[in-house]
Amino acid sequence: MSGAHSRNKGRRFENEVVGVLKANGYKAERISEAGLPGPDIKAFGGRYIEAKIRERIPMLIRNALRDVSMFMFRENGGPIIVAMELDELCDLLDWRAAQHGWREVSDARQLHSNLE
Repeated sequence: MSGAHSRNKGRRFENEVVGVLKANGYKAERISEAGLPGPDIKAFGGRYIEAKIRERIPMLIRNALRDVSMFMFRENGGPIIVAMELDELCDLLDWRAAQHGWREVSDARQLHSNLE
């Protein structure tokens, strides 16, 4: 795959992620500059996101997510890593907002749209 094609593919994926987040009521913006190191997206109150598209996701993760909502793993002595589908993350955040009385579940997306 050529460098330009690869960059375009990555840019399209970053835009897709930003679109899903915005459709779920979150402020999100693509901040990456083509070819420069650094995070790709800023969302969730200033948290940075690295977005990578690959032809194949490691089988360990892909197989685990067939049967569960989230998959947690770590290297020995390392931090716990969580993998989940983006829609599942948005649902989890809405549930969390409702549990804390921030808003009704139906209004939780509006709360997130006000967050930076």
